[in-house]
Amino acid sequence: MVKKINNRWISHGHIFSAEDHCDWAVSHSSLPTVLRLEQNLYRVYFSARDKNQLSHLGFFEFDPRDPKRILSVSDEPAFSPGRLGAFDCDGVYGTSILEFGNKHYCYYGGWTSGRNGLFYSSIGLAVSSDGGRRFERTQEHPILSRDMYDHWAVLAPYVLRRGDDWTMWYVSGIEVGTSDQGLESRYHLQVARSSDGYAWTKSGEIAIGLEDLDSNISRTWITESEGIFHAWYSYVKKGTSHYRLGYATSLTESGFERYDQRISISGDLDRWAGEATAYPCVFTVNSKGYMLYNGALNGRAGIGIASCDIIPN
Repeated sequence: MVKKINNRWISHGHIFSAEDHCDWAVSHSSLPTVLRLEQNLYRVYFSARDKNQLSHLGFFEFDPRDPKRILSVSDEPAFSPGRLGAFDCDGVYGTSILEFGNKHYCYYGGWTSGRNGLFYSSIGLAVSSDGGRRFERTQEHPILSRDMYDHWAVLAPYVLRRGDDWTMWYVSGIEVGTSDQGLESRYHLQVARSSDGYAWTKSGEIAIGLEDLDSNISRTWITESEGIFHAWYSYVKKGTSHYRLGYATSLTESGFERYDQRISISGDLDRWAGEATAYPCVFTVNSKGYMLYNGALNGRAGIGIASCDIIPN
C-alpha cells in the first residue's frame, strides 16, 4: 500500500505576473517550472506571450521563504519560437528543466496554430551551457510527435533521470471535436523512455487515465520517494471549464492510482485565480513543500504559491 502524505495546501496568493514586462512578455505567465540554484534561491521559468500571441520562455528568481519579493526577472527570453514553418514556430512552453553534467536540458512543447482555434503540439529538446539562462535547440524537428499512440497532439513533457534511465511523462491528445461551445478536446498522460535523454521510445502506456466525468488531464509534476512515484496535475471535469488539482501515486512508471479527494488548497485564494488551480509545480525547501500554480485563462493572471508541511523529496 502506498502511504498517505500531507496534501493540504495553504495558498499565499499571487506572487508574479509578466504582463507588459517587455515586448516578448506582454501577457501570460504560464506553466511555472522551477530550477534550484542555491539552497534558498530558485529560478522559475514561465511562458509569456508577445503582442502576436507567440509564446516565449522567460524566468524570474526568488527565495520561497519570502515569495512575494521577486529578486530578478529576465530581460531577454531564455528560449523563443522556431523559424517559420517549424513545429514550434508559434510558441514554446518549457515544462521540464533538469541539470545533467554541466548542462541544463529543457523539454518543451512547441506548437503551431491551425484552423478555427485548433493547435498542433509536438515535444522538443533545447540545451543550455550557461546555467540555464539561454537554451539552444538540439534539432529543428521534434523528439516526440503525433503517431499511432498520440493521435492529435503531444505536449507538456515532464522528465526524470535515474542513472541511465530517463522517463518522460507527457500529455497525449486522444481526440478533438466540436460542439455548440466550440472545440472540445480529450487528453491523458502517457509514458516514453530513453537511455540518453535525446532518443525516446513510446509504448502507448497510460500513466494517468481519465475517469468517467473527466475531459482532460494536463501538465503533471512527478517526484519519486522511497520507491513511490507521486504525481500532481490539473484536470477538468466535463461540464466545467476550469482546472482543479489532482494527485496520484504508483509503484511503477505507469498505471497511477488517482486520489484526487486527498488534495486540497485553501487560504489566500483571491479573485486573480478565478475558479481554477492549474499546472502545479511542486518542490521542497528544508523539508517544507511548495507549489507554484496558475489560475484561470491558461496563466493570463500570473503565478501563485502554496505551501504544506511535508511532502516527498
